[in-house]
Amino acid sequence: SEDDYSESESGFVEGPTPTLEGPTTTPEGPTPTQAPVQVALQCGFNGIDPDITKLSDDALARYEMLLENFAAQVVPDFTAPVNLDDYCTPTNLALIWLASDDENSLYSVEQLINRYILGILHVAMNGSGWVNSMGWLSGLTECQWFGVICDDFGKITGLRLPDNGLESTIPSEIGLLSGLQKLNLPRNRLHGQVPTTSGALSDLSKYSVC
Repeated sequence: SEDDYSESESGFVEGPTPTLEGPTTTPEGPTPTQAPVQVALQCGFNGIDPDITKLSDDALARYEMLLENFAAQVVPDFTAPVNLDDYCTPTNLALIWLASDDENSLYSVEQLINRYILGILHVAMNGSGWVNSMGWLSGLTECQWFGVICDDFGKITGLRLPDNGLESTIPSEIGLLSGLQKLNLPRNRLHGQVPTTSGALSDLSKYSVC
């Protein structure tokens, strides 16, 4: 369908399909480096699938395409990595995971966006150390991931992850889950304030993070 994302048609912006030759320098900024070949050595997995130790040629091609035609349109403040340390940020590790999924051409644009945002949350809040992360960053649909609540149309309406070992702060990208109505994250090791971007969640009627 027109909403499906494929390697030849991004569904976001028009333009040539990125190739494995890599990006070239443009007046807008420095040339991004390629994704690290050994993800595990560079980033210590940090919440993504520990089986993603090396990007295949196909995954690297998808990564470059998502980098050019997808990430910045989903996350407004996303910037392309320009050094190896940049590749270990939650926004980029989640993009690496998304590119490593051979089935991503089967997802609708909305699913790709939701999976990307949830991937960012997983990495940013120490998903590798969660008590229960069943289904997260797997081939299952995001509505089957532990603690993710969806309506009958597949829209994410709630996150329920109490007592689950979440750490750090709630990333601002949570505000991009526009259909979120309930946020239940009490008794974790979270600190700081609920991101101001949560104000963009017009349907959010109940939340608990303490």
